[in-house]
Amino acid sequence: MQLANRPRFRTDLVAECIEAEGQRFIDVIDPDTGDGFRFYEVEYSIACAMDGERDLAGLVQWAKEELGIEPSPAEIESVISTLGHLGYLDSEPVAQAAAEIARRREAADEIGLTAGVHAAPRTPAPPAGVDVELGGSGATAGPAEELPAAAAVELGDSGGAGYAAMNVAHEAVDDVELGAPGGAAEPTAMPSLRRQTVPSAADYSDEPTNLPAPATGDFDDEVSVDLSEHLAIRPDDVKEAVRMSRSMRAVEVPQDLMDQLEGQEADTTARAEAAKQAALDAVRQVEQADQAEIVVEAGEPTPPPQEVPALPSLADRAAVELPAQPVSVTGKEHVATRSRGDTVKTDPAKAKEAAKAADAAAAAADDSPHARPINPPQPDTGTSPILIVLFILVLLAGGAFLVWKYVLDRPKADDSQPSSSGQVEGTGATAGTATKPTPPPPPPPPPSAVLEAAPAVAADVTSEIAGVVYSVVDEGAEVQAGDTLVTFTGAAALQKKLGDEHGGLVWDIEVRVPKQLEGYQKALDKAQQAGNTAEVKRQQAKIDERTKRLDEKKAEADKLREKIAAFAVAAPSAGKVVAPIAKGKRVAVGDVVAQLEGPPMLTATFDKVPADKGYAVDATVKVSTKGNPEQAAECTVTDVAAPAVTVLCPADAGLAEGTEVELR
Repeated sequence: MQLANRPRFRTDLVAECIEAEGQRFIDVIDPDTGDGFRFYEVEYSIACAMDGERDLAGLVQWAKEELGIEPSPAEIESVISTLGHLGYLDSEPVAQAAAEIARRREAADEIGLTAGVHAAPRTPAPPAGVDVELGGSGATAGPAEELPAAAAVELGDSGGAGYAAMNVAHEAVDDVELGAPGGAAEPTAMPSLRRQTVPSAADYSDEPTNLPAPATGDFDDEVSVDLSEHLAIRPDDVKEAVRMSRSMRAVEVPQDLMDQLEGQEADTTARAEAAKQAALDAVRQVEQADQAEIVVEAGEPTPPPQEVPALPSLADRAAVELPAQPVSVTGKEHVATRSRGDTVKTDPAKAKEAAKAADAAAAAADDSPHARPINPPQPDTGTSPILIVLFILVLLAGGAFLVWKYVLDRPKADDSQPSSSGQVEGTGATAGTATKPTPPPPPPPPPSAVLEAAPAVAADVTSEIAGVVYSVVDEGAEVQAGDTLVTFTGAAALQKKLGDEHGGLVWDIEVRVPKQLEGYQKALDKAQQAGNTAEVKRQQAKIDERTKRLDEKKAEADKLREKIAAFAVAAPSAGKVVAPIAKGKRVAVGDVVAQLEGPPMLTATFDKVPADKGYAVDATVKVSTKGNPEQAAECTVTDVAAPAVTVLCPADAGLAEGTEVELR
């Protein structure tokens, strides 16, 4: 049988992994004919690599990279031949290869080619003595002919002396506008500005000031920043400016104004001195008068002590009249100490006269801003703050007493009247005493019931797509929400490529590639310990390549799972699989493919539930153990038939079967 150059394995075949006698085999079944064949796992892996794009060499290289083995081309051809005899290869690549071979044969027949190697007849070599244009075979090259000497040209003979050695006469040229080379440029007349101390009337014109443009040399590359090159400032100009600055003086105050200011200052000073001297004289006079009195009293003999008379009683004393208005003392009492330790007070009349003299002296200096009299401190004649505070406290205490007496302590008018709450009349000592109101009745206890095991309910799982069942989970299997229950034949090829923990992409991702990475990592650690830089780079490159390949395989596996999900039916919730559909059966949209029994549940029916609670079906309620409100669980209302309410609780909510619970 003619083999295809790039074989392609059929994707509609059904494969099943079989373990027998400690080895793993793959049974491949043709769904069209029902024929099957058992392959070794390696043979099946190589067959899966036949995607119509790899030739024989590509399959050998793929097995070396992906499977870690090096099969010979003969072994690959044997697998291809077996698949071709079984009809497991697509016929399209074989037909294309046969058509290509037939086309090449027809082209060879048209140009008269037959089987074998075709070449042009060999031409005999020419005789050895014949001269040809390129020379005879094996002959040596002849001597080179001498070239003629080059003629003299404008740039000089070849190999002659340089330009510096040539005797060339310079011709005279006419003078140009810029002058002879090397000559200095003639100085250009430049305008200058003269400084003036007093501006003229022309300088205050409204026209703009026009300064001469700075002049630069004809051959200057840059503008100079030296001011002397733009403005003609000579030493004489500088001297003139210095002379004018010295002649200018500060503004002088007129003599008449200066005399007036000095006179005012002298007058003010004189008045201040006069006031100060007058005050000192007045104080000195008072001190002299006091000293004279002290001397006179000191000269008198000390009288003998006399007996102290008995004090009269309060009734015998005459009443003392107080002045209507307090008398203020303008003078300051001077206190002197006698030699015997007694205190002597000066005469108030003399002190008053001395104060008047001081006031008169101070009045003379009122106009002076430097000397002003200071009035002596006056005694405080107001009411004492302590008395005001005491008076306020007395008023507050009296007001509080009146409020308590006539407001708070008044007897109630309805103390002897009967009340609607069961109070009795009281007189005398019992008046005003009332009995306690009757407490309201306690609320009724919450309804209670006993938890019982609810019968298992199996829910139907229907299919949303049509197809032939390829695989189905076993009956009684426990599944979680989202797990695959049934897959159709459209997912067979995808599932085969995805594989499981024994082969395919899943095996590569979970077993083969991680094992390779582990080996490369050990080799890398060993090379690092040995200090072999080249080996470290080589092992690191392998690790990077395998890591990248692992990521690619994971991405490919995710895409395959998404495609497989389109040909599968998933479990809508967790539970136990009951009555799954048979394998190979055709399913239409909406057909039941399996049933799921939910987790075990507990139910309770509360008989006496108040109608005002307003429970509804599918509403979430809370139940708790009777006598222990903290041990509670959330349940769902399944039936409401007033006054009875039935709830359904999960068995794993923490409440056991037979527990008495209360409806909260």
